[in-house]
Amino acid sequence: MSTRTLIREKYLSFFEEKGHCRIKHSSLIPEGDSTTLFTGSGMQPLVPYLLGEKHPSGTRLVNVQPSLRVKDIEDIGDNRHTTFFEMLGNWSLGDYFKKEQLTWIFSFLVGEMKIDVRRLYVSVFQGDDLFPADEEAIQLWRSLFSQSGIDAEVVLQEKGREKIARISGYGTESNWWSRSGAPSHMPIGEPGGTDSELFYDLGEELRLHEGSPYRDLPCHINCDCGRFLEIGNSVFMEFKKVGEGKFEELSGKNIDFGGGLERILMAVEGTHDVFQTSAFRPLLQVLEREIGVSYSGGSAPLDKTFRIIVDHLRAAVMIIGEKVIPSNKEHGYILRRLLRRAMRFAYRDDIPFSLLIKVGEEARQLLQDDYLPHLSSSYLRSVLEEEIRKFEKTMVKGFRELHEYMNHGDVDGKKLFYLFETYGLPLELSLEELLEHEPNVRKEDLLEGYREELTRHQSLSKGDTKRFSGGLADTSTECTRYHTATHLLLSALKRVVSADIHQCGSNITGERLRLDFNHSGGLTQEQVNEIEGLVNRWIAEPHDVEWSQMAKEEAKRSGVEASFWERYPEVVKVCTIKSRSNGTVVSTEICGGPHVSCTTELSEGGRFKIVGQEPLAAGVRRVKAVLG
Repeated sequence: MSTRTLIREKYLSFFEEKGHCRIKHSSLIPEGDSTTLFTGSGMQPLVPYLLGEKHPSGTRLVNVQPSLRVKDIEDIGDNRHTTFFEMLGNWSLGDYFKKEQLTWIFSFLVGEMKIDVRRLYVSVFQGDDLFPADEEAIQLWRSLFSQSGIDAEVVLQEKGREKIARISGYGTESNWWSRSGAPSHMPIGEPGGTDSELFYDLGEELRLHEGSPYRDLPCHINCDCGRFLEIGNSVFMEFKKVGEGKFEELSGKNIDFGGGLERILMAVEGTHDVFQTSAFRPLLQVLEREIGVSYSGGSAPLDKTFRIIVDHLRAAVMIIGEKVIPSNKEHGYILRRLLRRAMRFAYRDDIPFSLLIKVGEEARQLLQDDYLPHLSSSYLRSVLEEEIRKFEKTMVKGFRELHEYMNHGDVDGKKLFYLFETYGLPLELSLEELLEHEPNVRKEDLLEGYREELTRHQSLSKGDTKRFSGGLADTSTECTRYHTATHLLLSALKRVVSADIHQCGSNITGERLRLDFNHSGGLTQEQVNEIEGLVNRWIAEPHDVEWSQMAKEEAKRSGVEASFWERYPEVVKVCTIKSRSNGTVVSTEICGGPHVSCTTELSEGGRFKIVGQEPLAAGVRRVKAVLG
């Protein structure tokens, strides 16, 4: 058993012994009404239950959640950040609170994982004008460290005068959690609370090496010198905003813990480099064997290339396992972005693209048992080979032309956009290549046209920020109406066009809805008229929207509408829309988002009308509709 697998099993078993129910992890691609492209934390799928909904498995939960974050993809290449990672999570839904949580997680790390307690440091909330300091957490940590023979110093940190302390106090900028950020940004009714982070000391030498910009600066556990590594965070969700600057305690207080498995693995295996752990080492060895150069873990260009290739291929394999293929939209765009950035660095350092396929295959084997039992080697190879073929056909030419511009000192925003239009060379890659060779070039000095295009395309890459994709832009009245209308539209399509139609994606804002579905041809005008007639009839006559929970297998057997069944947990939420007069069901679909309580509420937005349709991909059609 690998150390990674050992940590996973020990964590799950440890909290099961504390009365927690082991729940199935959610898909890497959120289902229902998530506002992100990818699941970015273990907490994300559990938000409804942290907000008060009853979880069918009880009040104590534990799992390991595959997660992916691509907001800062250009920063990937250091020794600690990864695009795909596994998040250890345990939750208390109105059950235990700070004493149990801090005691248990300390016991797990020090007792079960045998992490050197002398290398552990913590942060707590130090108080501000709205909330007092978290004295309970401070005293709990002091007691826990004392039991291990450590007299824990407590320092309330001041901006610009921070220092290293076993227990450090910070304000809301570091030790407060809510979905909206700081307390001042929270809407009325939103829950939030303080948190306590755990840090592992990787060693003072990481900030004292020659050339480090941090050598003569004060150090503390939240600084950027690289010495301290955050390995876990316990969120104490205990307040609700009731007015501007006014909060009250929640009657049912929650615990939300998230711990990075790969980072805990660094501490267990005693390395300051996540790529030297057993989670990544086999991937690096593929490159080392084929190229004949060893990975040193330093700052040399080839070391960075090694890190980018193994990180991006590992993440790409997970995305491909979710039935995503490279494209210029949404999930497919992120997949293409990862693969092409890996290829760009391979191209720079004369690494054959065929090695990327071998790294991907090694990643598939490492992750297969836990997450990818359905992903075949032949399918993975076909996806990677096709994307490499496209890269070689056009983008290599784009890089050559970019270098010609650079050699003549003739680079501006117009030329960079020309490379994008002509060769498909993403602006992010052009900029990264330009800045690597010309570090003195300032983004601010480039043309306005370049900046506008860069912003537009970078927005596609921010996969863990809010988006109008795969769900709602927000939970406003308008978006909620359009969400219910989307269910009605899908049901009408199945009745009018084909019972085999299923949703391939949706996009809902306050102005319109968009539905992607499997269908090879366009809708005729007669079909459009019939679909509109059905939906408007269901809107005009009262149809109640009801919720239920059932086992996934039961839902599948009973004909509940859904796509990608393998992504759902063992217990699912089902939204049913049925006639108030005779009980006829017009839609029954797995969904977790907000809906109107009765379809007649949609008439307040106007009549339902299809305003456009277009082919999206082979066998996939897109329809846009409005209420107005």
